[in-house]
Amino acid sequence: MFALRRVCAVVLILGMWGCGEGPEMETEVLKQQFLDIERNDAARVSAARILLRDGAGMAFVVAHYWKGQRDVVQATIDDLTRAQPDLAGQLLAALMARAQGEEMLAFESQLVSLGSPAVSALVSLSQTDVDWQTAMQILDALGKLKAPEGLEVMARFLSHDIDWVRMAAAHALGDMGGDAVLEPLAGALADTSETVIAAAVIALGKSGERGAVRFCAPVLAHLNPRLRSVAVSAIGRLGGDDARRLLEPMLKDEDSGVRYKTEHALKGLN
Repeated sequence: MFALRRVCAVVLILGMWGCGEGPEMETEVLKQQFLDIERNDAARVSAARILLRDGAGMAFVVAHYWKGQRDVVQATIDDLTRAQPDLAGQLLAALMARAQGEEMLAFESQLVSLGSPAVSALVSLSQTDVDWQTAMQILDALGKLKAPEGLEVMARFLSHDIDWVRMAAAHALGDMGGDAVLEPLAGALADTSETVIAAAVIALGKSGERGAVRFCAPVLAHLNPRLRSVAVSAIGRLGGDDARRLLEPMLKDEDSGVRYKTEHALKGLN
């Protein structure tokens, strides 16, 4: 019986129909091979790669990461990164959605390191019912990847009901930069949360687009001195012909913090 199982597994890894009766038996044998700690890593990784071809197999592999199979799952990720990076992105995204705390950050870091093959997996994950923490990691990763395909995701999450997610969306847009981010960030300046407005202003400053100055300028008159300060810093960072004209009056602001930020911003202007 043991020898028969070995033969069956070899046949299945070669992509052929073998022992048993059809795909259900094939899947069960692959699961056994993946879980068999007596096998070498190469055989277990080969089984995982075949299992990952469908959603049920993906769920099985992901679930067993937290059931004592961390090493073989990570070995599978490493193998896929070289051979099938798109599939590596799908697996990492699925793992990130299940993870918490530092593990979630670790999976995000691997997704960012993977580069463009991770983008479609992140976008697909954003279209599912993810919790707010996962949403923040998706946004952070897409911003770091500067993926144009992530623009719609970032803009959509600017309407999320949790402030932290809207802030993450704004920061992601700032990280991505470019003219396309100005319109959604300008819309975020009407947010009901001042922390989100601050994130949007900071993002406008990070965008690198001097056209963003016109959106930051009205915030210089905001009642909240913190928002006036971030607007001063954003305009100073963006620079341009209008920056000095807009900033010099802020040297007389009633708030000492705003005045300090203005002095610093003016010194940085060319």
